[in-house]
Amino acid sequence: MEKRINKSILLFAYVVVFLICVKVIRIRGEGILWTQCLAFILLGLLAVNIYRDEIKTGLKLWKISPIKNALWLIGCFIADMGLNILSNYLQYVLYPDYISMQENSIERAFSSSVPDIVLILALGIFGPILEEAIYRLFLVGNLSKKISSFIVIPVSALLFMAMHMNALTLPELISHLPKFFTGLVYGITYKVTKNSTISIGLHVFNNLPTLILIAISVA
Repeated sequence: MEKRINKSILLFAYVVVFLICVKVIRIRGEGILWTQCLAFILLGLLAVNIYRDEIKTGLKLWKISPIKNALWLIGCFIADMGLNILSNYLQYVLYPDYISMQENSIERAFSSSVPDIVLILALGIFGPILEEAIYRLFLVGNLSKKISSFIVIPVSALLFMAMHMNALTLPELISHLPKFFTGLVYGITYKVTKNSTISIGLHVFNNLPTLILIAISVA
C-alpha cells in the first residue's frame, strides 16, 4: 500500500509542477527553466527511490537473459528510429520550415545562467528517468493490470507527446509525432519484457548526447 501511495505522489507532483509552472502562474524565462531543472532532478531522484525494485529487477534480467534483452534493446532502438524518420518526413512534407518551440527553448537554455551541468543532469538523465517512471512504469505497468494494454499504451504515448508540446497547433502536433511513436515503442517493450532499464537506457541515450553536443556548440 505504501508503495502505491508513493507512486501516486510522484505522478501528482509531476503534474502539479507542470501545471503550476506552465499553465497557472505562467513563469517565463529563466525562472521556469530553473524550476523545471530542479523539479526534474528532485523528482527523478524520487523516482529512482520509488522504483528501485523495478530497476533492480531489470538489471537482474540482463544477467539472466543478456542476449534476449540485448535483442529487445536493439529492436526497440531500430523501431523507434524508423518510426521517427517516417514522422519527421511527414513534417518535412507538410511543414518543411517549421521549428518546434521545444527545439528553440532547449538551445536558448544553454545560453542562460543555468549551468550546463544542471541542464544535462535535468534534461539528459533525471528527466528521462522521471518520464519513464511516469509514462511506462506507472501508467503502463500499473494501469495495464486493470485496463487493456491496447488502450493504456496508446494513451500513455499520447500523454507523453502532449506534455512536451508547447502549443495546441497542427504544426506543433505533427512536429511532436516522433514522441508519440517513441511512447508506443517504449510502452510495448516494457509491457512485454518487464525490463524497465531498456526504455530508461534508451531514453537517456536519446537525450544525453544531443544535449552534450548543444552545450559544446554554445560554449
